Amino acid sequence: MEMKDRLIIFCILMGSYLGFYFAFPLFPTIFLNSNYHFLPEHYSMGTRSILLGLTYTTYYVGAFIGTPLIGKFSDAFGKKRILSITFLLVCLMYLLSAFAIQFSSLTLLLIIRFFTGFFDSCYSLAYSTLMSMEKNSKTKLPNLEFWTTLVINSGWIIGSFIGWNLISHPSLSIASLSIPFLAASTIYLACFLLISIYFTGPPRKLMTKLVFDIAPFFSALTSFKHASLRPVLISNSSLYAATFIFTSYIPLYLMKQYNFEPATLGTVEIYLSCSYCFAPFTYWFYLKYCSRKEVMGISALGTAISLLLLMTISFKGSLWVFLCMTSYFGALGFSFSAFLVSDSSPIDQQGEALGVSQALFILIEAAVSFLCGLFAAVWIYLPLIVAVGCSLFSAVWVFNRLLVRPFTRPFARPLTFHL
Repeated sequence: MEMKDRLIIFCILMGSYLGFYFAFPLFPTIFLNSNYHFLPEHYSMGTRSILLGLTYTTYYVGAFIGTPLIGKFSDAFGKKRILSITFLLVCLMYLLSAFAIQFSSLTLLLIIRFFTGFFDSCYSLAYSTLMSMEKNSKTKLPNLEFWTTLVINSGWIIGSFIGWNLISHPSLSIASLSIPFLAASTIYLACFLLISIYFTGPPRKLMTKLVFDIAPFFSALTSFKHASLRPVLISNSSLYAATFIFTSYIPLYLMKQYNFEPATLGTVEIYLSCSYCFAPFTYWFYLKYCSRKEVMGISALGTAISLLLLMTISFKGSLWVFLCMTSYFGALGFSFSAFLVSDSSPIDQQGEALGVSQALFILIEAAVSFLCGLFAAVWIYLPLIVAVGCSLFSAVWVFNRLLVRPFTRPFARPLTFHL
């Protein structure tokens, strides 16, 4: 029973990434290409970039608001029920998005993207359900982090490849461009059926009443008052901002700077996701010679250098190398971010600290999506320059605050990675 539920969670984690990346390539295509007439033809490229950033932002604002609420509902009504309902609602949101694309309604699309992000918090719920199952399981799955990373990135690879190639044909009509949303809707519907029919899930905890408060929305900010956690949250957030800028705006950069076609961008996404998958295989090497704090600093510095090379060396052959380097170093730092948060927080507050870290990441996604849309409208290099600044700041912060002035509380024993 436990193995069956694990497989189902792995399937829906992959499915959520498949659905997201099926539809993601469509946004820069229809916003920046005036031939599709989604936006009025007289809109400048700067205005189009700003609206693209705004569309990204609405999704992440919805996710930031929805994540704690959906988590609260799952505690009250059971994880299986809330998982199935939210996957079905995301299915409906992608279906409505297809109609918004067909009728060229930006306002409707923005509203739908907000609620897509709100209900797409089912991904976080699925992941937390898996963690809860493993914690209470008598037969634990070895190397859970590795298998989870492998499943998620498989969805990224397949979804990006298919998504970019679905829109690569130059003669597609605006009506045909709704196909990626219909495909994503179908995937979420399949996840809904899988959960409803076959998933057992952990037993529901009995709650006398459902209480809501505004604490989840402000805990990410108030957590900075904890001296032991503040340096880690700052370094993690800064590096995550850099990596999120890179993954979100590299298609826009390549389309404008190198005139990449959608099919080529699909290949780029595969390269990025493969290098991201490679990071878990190198854990053991770094931890053999370095602490987790040192690895975080190396990751931040490597990300900054890779981005600088990407912007300054325009030779196409080297472009692929720098893209992979940036993705790899970003993945390496992100992989250790949760461990640093856990190590720097008291044992009885680790769950709350990890939740705060996740809330910060979602908040960063929302802010970065909008601000970098503005930056890209001013200068296509500006978002990547901001990413370099964020990664350099993270590196300096780590080496100065976490290494030169370490915590008084000792760090946990380094993680040993076994395949």
